[in-house]
Order: sequence, then C-alpha cells, then structure tokens
Amino acid sequence: FRRVLFRSLDSSSVYLSLSEIMAVYWTIFSDRDAWMDAAEFESNLTDYVTVENLNGTARKYWSELDIEVTAITVPVPGLQEEKDAALRAKLDDMKASMSPEEIDALVEQTRAYNAFVEESNAILMPEELNALSVETLPEEVSYTPASETKIGDVRLVVSEIDSPLIRVSFRTDTSAIPFEDLFDFMEYTSLLGTLGTEKYTREELPAKQANVSASMTMYSSASEDKETHELINFFLTSWYALPETLEDSFALVEEILYHTDFSDYDYIRADAAMNYAQNQMYMDSNGISFGVRAAASNYSELAKYLYYTNTEEQMNYWNRLSNYTDEEMDAMVAKFDGFRDIILNQNGAILTVMGNSENIIRSAALGYALISEFDDTLRESVNYAEMIPDLPLHMAIVTGGNVVYNFAAADLEAAGYESEDGGLSVVQKVIDDKLFYPELRVKNSAYGGSSALFTDYVFVYYSYRDPKVAETFAVYDSAGDFLRSLEISESELSGYITSVYGDLTYPIGPLSAALNGINDLVTGEDTYEKTMKMIRDIKEFKPEDIVKYADLADAMVSENAARVTAGMKSMIEANADLYDYINYNLMDADSEAAEEAAGELIEVIADLSAEDIAKMLETMDENDLRSLVSYVMDYFTDPNTGEVDYSAVFDMIGAFLDSGWT
Repeated sequence: FRRVLFRSLDSSSVYLSLSEIMAVYWTIFSDRDAWMDAAEFESNLTDYVTVENLNGTARKYWSELDIEVTAITVPVPGLQEEKDAALRAKLDDMKASMSPEEIDALVEQTRAYNAFVEESNAILMPEELNALSVETLPEEVSYTPASETKIGDVRLVVSEIDSPLIRVSFRTDTSAIPFEDLFDFMEYTSLLGTLGTEKYTREELPAKQANVSASMTMYSSASEDKETHELINFFLTSWYALPETLEDSFALVEEILYHTDFSDYDYIRADAAMNYAQNQMYMDSNGISFGVRAAASNYSELAKYLYYTNTEEQMNYWNRLSNYTDEEMDAMVAKFDGFRDIILNQNGAILTVMGNSENIIRSAALGYALISEFDDTLRESVNYAEMIPDLPLHMAIVTGGNVVYNFAAADLEAAGYESEDGGLSVVQKVIDDKLFYPELRVKNSAYGGSSALFTDYVFVYYSYRDPKVAETFAVYDSAGDFLRSLEISESELSGYITSVYGDLTYPIGPLSAALNGINDLVTGEDTYEKTMKMIRDIKEFKPEDIVKYADLADAMVSENAARVTAGMKSMIEANADLYDYINYNLMDADSEAAEEAAGELIEVIADLSAEDIAKMLETMDENDLRSLVSYVMDYFTDPNTGEVDYSAVFDMIGAFLDSGWT
C-alpha cells in the first residue's frame, strides 16, 4: 500500500507524512478515501469552527439532552486487594513463560529507558532553572492601589484599569435590623434578584440580568473591624457590565431593589423547603464550616454570628417558613418595606467602581444618582453579638453521617502571636506535612487534617471526615512537643518556605489586583504591606525559629482553648467526657421534620401509578429533584450508624424508572 502511495505522490516530507495519515484512516474506517474527508475538514476548519456551530453543538450534546443518569457507587471491601492479587498472578505467569535471556533483555530495556528519562530531564530542566533560592525570592506582589473620595455622605472608592469591563458595587450598613427580625431580613435579601419584578417575571429576570450584566449579586453578610474585631453587618450589591450596557444594568438594579414582587407565596415556601433539605444534606455530609465557626465563636464575634445564622436557628426558620399560612406570609412580607429603607440608606454607604477613566466617571454619576434617592434617616445599631447566646468552650454537635470533624482553636493574639507573621505560615506547613498528614491521614485514615487562621486572629486545627475522636485530639496535644524536638535541615525548610511564598504571590490578573486595592480601602486593610512583611519574614526564617511556636501549640490544647467535634452521634457519645455540652439540636432540626416529611412523601409515592409519578416528575425542576433525592436518602439512613438501606433506595428508584423517568 505504501509503495502505491509513494509512486503516486510527491516525495516531499509533507506527502510522506500524508501517506501515513491515509494508511491510518483506511485502517480505521475501511475506506481508502476516508483521508479525503479529514483533509477537507482541516482545509476548511475556519468555516466549521464558528461561534454558531460551537453553540449549536453544545446545545445538542450538552444542554438539550433529555436523558439523565443516576449513578450510585458502593465500595466493595477487599476488591482492590483482589485486583492486586490478580495482577500479581498475571505478572508471575508472564515471567514464568519467559526465558532467562528474555528477562535479562527486559531488565536491560528498562535500565536504558530510565537512563533516557534522566537524560531528557537534564536537558529539559537545566541547572539555571534551579538557581532561585530563598534568599533571592523576589519581593513583589500583584497589587493595584485604589483611591477614595466622598460625594456627600457617600464614600466613593475607585480603581482605574486599562479595560472596557466595568465593576460596580455599593455596600450599605444593615446593623439597624431588629434582632428578632434577623432571619426575615436574610430571607428578604435572598429573594432579591430571584423573584420577579413589576417589569419582569421570575422566569424572564435571569435572561435580563445576563443581557445587561455579569455576576450580579445581592446579599446580606457580615465582617469584622480589623482593629476592634467588632461585628459589621452590611448589604452588598455588585455586578460587571460593558460600556454599552452600563445604564441598563443600573436600571435593572433599581428595578430589583424597588419593585421586586413578593406575592408568589408558593415559590417562597418551596424555596424555603428546598433550602432546608439542601442544608440538611450539607450539614450531614460536611461539618467543616459550622464546626470551625463553633470553635472560633469564643474568640470572634463574626464566627459567633455566622454559626448562629447558619445552623439550627436558620434550619428551624426555613422549616417554619415552608409551612407558613398565607396570613403568616402577609405578616412577613409587610416587614420588607422597612427592610428596604434600612439597606437603601445613605449613611455609611460605599460606592466602588473599577474601570477605565471614562467609565469610572459614568458609573460614579449613575451610582450617586441611585444612592441619592436612598433614605438618610439615622438609626441606632443593634449589637447582635451581645444578643446571640455564647457557645460552650468544649462542645460536640451531632449530625447525620458516619464520620466526625474535630477542631481545636485559640486566640492567636492572647497567646502572644500575630497573624501578619510569615514564620507562622511556614510552621503551619511543617505541622500539616510532618505531623498531621502522617498521624491523621495515614495512621488514623482521616481524609485530611490541617491548621488555618479563621479571621486574622483565631488559630484552628481541624480534621476532615475523621473516623477517630480521642486519637485526633491526642495528635493535637502532641504538637508542642513535636515542634520542640523537630530537627529539620535548611534545604528541607526551604521547600516549605517556597511553598508559602507561592501562596502569598500566586499570579492574579489586573482585574483581581485592582479589586484587592478596592477591598482594602473598604475594609481598612493593607494586604499589600501585610504580604510584603510576610515575604520578608519567610526569607529570614531559620530552622531554629520553629521552636518559638511550640507555646502556641500548647495554647491550642489548654483548658482555655476551644475543643469541638461535629458529626456522628455514636462516636461523639463514646467520647462524651471530652465535652461540656453535646448539641443535639441540629439532629433534631434535621431528623424529626425531615423524617416526617420524607415518610409522608414516600407513602404518597408508593400509592401513585407509574403514570402519576411521570406527571409529578415533569413538574419538578432540578432543585426539586435534589430535594426529593435528599428526603429519600435521609429517610433510609440510620441516624445512629449513618448506614443507608440501599435495597430500599433501589426499590424507590425502581418505581421512578418504571414510570419512564430516565
């Protein structure tokens, strides 16, 4: 075949290459002319690869599929060992069938290949690339400072960038929301941009947002004052726009803020039920977020607030809201006008703009015009941190699942340390790699263990999906002695230092660099100077400096330090002597209402025909289906052991499949 090709084609290297392609295509497609289709495609590539064609292909094969697949994987004990044994037997049989000469030849081939790899690496990685040392690490950070002025009572923070893209945000103070209305207020802000407005239905609004903006968000949140550590509550609206859509994006923000339609009570109730189900599932499977907040709450007002507004109180609120009568919905919605007056208030308002000089001027004018219509009434702030109950220092939180998460926390500053300390970041890497990884991950089979800072002044140890409790806290207890006895070379330490350097100087684009500058002015931070100081710290860090942090490790496990476990009931109760208090409220909030709802749901489904199930599923969107799956899985999960009755789950799935649902 090649001889025929060579006789019929030019002898240039291009056509010799083509001859290979022709042979391959003939072999694959059993068609000697198949190469012509490939050549025709490549020669007309620009005609095929168009936005329209790519979008059409994406719609056809990705977004418009009418097939969904549910896959459940169940680990089989001993299966990996079986596979390893089978492979070992196969290799032994192969070796037994080979002559000594063949074995020697194979060994020689392997030796030659390894030598080739080493030689190739030496060529690809010359010595010059390894010339960078800790001492010569560049002291530079990607950062664009912002500037600030005032327009009336409104702070205007801007950052000029060489880009047509515009980012706008405004932030207002929400600390005047009455404590008893806190969850109604959070519900109100979560519905902004989700429900329809006077101009746009709930279904039309997402398309309108996408047409005039990108990443448009509206939410209430909290932070801390960097000096006093006091809680700061705020409402934030932010979005990106292009010059030609800037005015329309401001008009849409105004439409949402002033003209959202809250009359769709059925949607609000269903949304609350979905939030309840999703967060129930999340808390059962991932205790890391609320566990670390519980541990840090004894030292941080922010942690205390976030724990309170994201655990049982929030779950109970969603459960009540999902069952509100229309009269109760009327009473809640009646508060929303008052909430709007508080979030749309000029006092303490901050307008930020990122863009080129022309777009900054345009955006500032539009932003000030919007904010100038806000209410300017002075209101008294509420100290939420004083009103939220304190958490016990040593506590456990019972959830579903069959693992736990273990936390220890201490006030960094009270222990005599500071967050703007590059040396602490190096020691974190050392502890994580040389103590927590081998002890928690390798020996105890936890998914992971690490140390971290929550805010700037609460130091935390945590383990992730951990099958142990007392053993993990024993590892935490050993950290001080570990640091005192650790011997580490300069070269080994340089690896940890360069790793920290990479974290501090990770590459970011001009938009992110400008946004960092804006956020610094808004929050009162100076991340540039902080990062530069930490770089200087790590470059000066020596092996003998590690022992200086042993006292901090001791403070992490003292009686004044927080100790928290979140997760499986039986594991927590087996270690009850470690805690002053065991919180069953999350389990109660989850299991009682969920079990009742799931039981009713499953009884209803059991009585439905396949046709009825099919009709029900047609009316459900993706979030509804997720909630349904969550209910079914929770109903068939033993709350004490975390074990799932898969046969019952499969029976339920079978009922769905019988209905024609794929």
